[in-house]
Formats: sequence, C-alpha cells, structure tokens
Amino acid sequence: MIPCRVNPMGSPYLRKLSYLESTGTQYIDTGVAPDFAGGDRIEIRFYAASYSGTAPCIFGSRESGVLNCVYCLGNTAVVADADGYSSVPILINIGGDDLLRVNDSAIASEGMVKDMPRRVTVGLPIFLFALNNYGTGTYGIYNGMRLYDWKYYRNSTLAQHLVPVLDRANTPCLFDMVSRKFVYNAGTGTFIYA
Repeated sequence: MIPCRVNPMGSPYLRKLSYLESTGTQYIDTGVAPDFAGGDRIEIRFYAASYSGTAPCIFGSRESGVLNCVYCLGNTAVVADADGYSSVPILINIGGDDLLRVNDSAIASEGMVKDMPRRVTVGLPIFLFALNNYGTGTYGIYNGMRLYDWKYYRNSTLAQHLVPVLDRANTPCLFDMVSRKFVYNAGTGTFIYA
C-alpha cells in the first residue's frame, strides 16, 4: 500500500505523479473557457507520441464548425473568431517532451514563435488530450500523449494549475493547485500513469 503523503499545503492526494497518459478514450474537461481576447494564456508541458493519419488533439475547444475555437493538433494550431479561422503550423517534438504556450499575441513551441492571428474567445471549456467538439463529445483523442503540467492564466493571474496525482482512492487524476480540487477523467477507461 502506498503511504499517504500530504504536501505542506495540505492537499489530499496520496502522491504526485510524473504524468497521465491517455490510451485513446480518456480526456480531461478543464472547466475553463478560453478568452484570449481578454489576455488569457496557456502553458502545457506534455509528451507527444507518434501518430498516423489525422493529427490528434493535444487540447482544445470549439463552439461550431471552425468558428469560435482554439485547438492544437499534433502539428497545427487552429484559432477562430466569429469572422473566420486561421491555421498556424507549429513544431511539436513528436516522440519527445514539449512545452507549448498560447496567448493573445503568439503561439510558441520548440523554440518557434508564431503570431496569434486572431484574438479568440470560446464559450465552451477546453479539453485536454482531446477537443471539446461543440460541447457534446470529443474528437481526436491523443492516444499515447502524456500530460506533465497544465497552467491557465486569466489576465496574467494563474487561474488553474493542473498536476497529475493519485487521489486517496488510488485513482489517477489531475489536482488543481489553485482551487485545491481534483479533476477526473471525463472519458472512459483509466489513464496510464507513472
């Protein structure tokens, strides 16, 4: 049995994990709807597994078609406002660790920085490992992606910081260091973890 280790801040998890990995059916609903027009920003540290066919989704949310959305695939970021969308080629270290940053002015990964073509606001929360596809399901769950760390800033203030943990029932999930709440798998099956 794993001994219960409560960190100095009093969090209720058993232990912090190195990562959560999806097998293709697990994803996380962050509960956070992006507002890049209002100055929000994202930082996500992850491992991008290799894939074949259509690039799977690292994270994202879209309201309808390709309007009012932001999502990052294995090789492209797509952002859209009510007037249209733009695709931005991004460099992802397939088979390695990555740090991806998205804000109201730029998309940055692997030493590459691209201008953010639109200042996007989306009314639906971001999913991790997948795309929140019109609020009713997911599209392109990233099989083999490992999530190390997720930070969401609202107006330069850290609003959400998700880290992988085992809760007291030994369930792999994410713990929000800001709200001090657990965020669980919104899909099926169980995350792989280490």
